[in-house]
Amino acid sequence: NFDEEKNAILFDHLVSTTQKGQDLNFTKAPDGTYESLVWRDNKWHWVKMAKIAEQESNAPIRPVPLKLQKIPKDE
Repeated sequence: NFDEEKNAILFDHLVSTTQKGQDLNFTKAPDGTYESLVWRDNKWHWVKMAKIAEQESNAPIRPVPLKLQKIPKDE
């Protein structure tokens, strides 16, 4: 997808779903990160980790799983 604001083509970063099929493209799936091609100096430049949002964080969405959270008891 071409993003006019970033002047770049954005696409999913793919990783292999199996250890044996690392070189087989049909075993690859998106991992939630993005790559891009940015037009600069009359040629396309590859960006390994494209920033999609203005403020991105790699922190877990929910740091402690619900099962492990201590729930306060009603007294």
